[in-house]
Amino acid sequence: MKKIYCSLLFVILFTSSLMADNRAWYVGLGVQSGSGTHEDTFRGSSDSVDVDSDLIQFKIGRDTGSSRFEIAYTSNDVEDEKFYGFDFDYVQPFTAYMVKPFFTLGLGLHSWEDFEGYDSSTDDTRERKAMSFNYGIGALYKIKMIELELAYKGKYYSWEDMTILGQDLESTTKTHGIYLGANFRF
Repeated sequence: MKKIYCSLLFVILFTSSLMADNRAWYVGLGVQSGSGTHEDTFRGSSDSVDVDSDLIQFKIGRDTGSSRFEIAYTSNDVEDEKFYGFDFDYVQPFTAYMVKPFFTLGLGLHSWEDFEGYDSSTDDTRERKAMSFNYGIGALYKIKMIELELAYKGKYYSWEDMTILGQDLESTTKTHGIYLGANFRF
């Protein structure tokens, strides 16, 4: 699955770069530290736990002048679990000045590998899939071809159901925190 994601990302970036304007593209690297909750619902009862979250993100984006579109690879360590996948985000800056406040909304496709509670006798995969809803507000500070990014960002993961003893286990994870990053325009 990782090979498919990487191949798709390469094709999109290669074909899109042929039409690139000067410095309309950027690559970025960022980290986020925060907290959240994880909730499991099984047989009508819910169990919720507080979690810590540490995220690393590598992204490539396109600045259209009035808005931005980003594709990011995200790795999120939530307690002892690892979530990873791709985010597709829309970023709307409010000004064209040196400091640009912005908001962002997006969707993501993620995997949860080696999740706790895995039973090898009932399933031959150790991975669950999720869709995520991404949101955030923040500011970009431009210094020549580099932008520093400070934001409050969050994710809501809705995990695919698992069937255990004929009953569905539904899981959701919500994370949020302070994001620090740098974008390099080219």
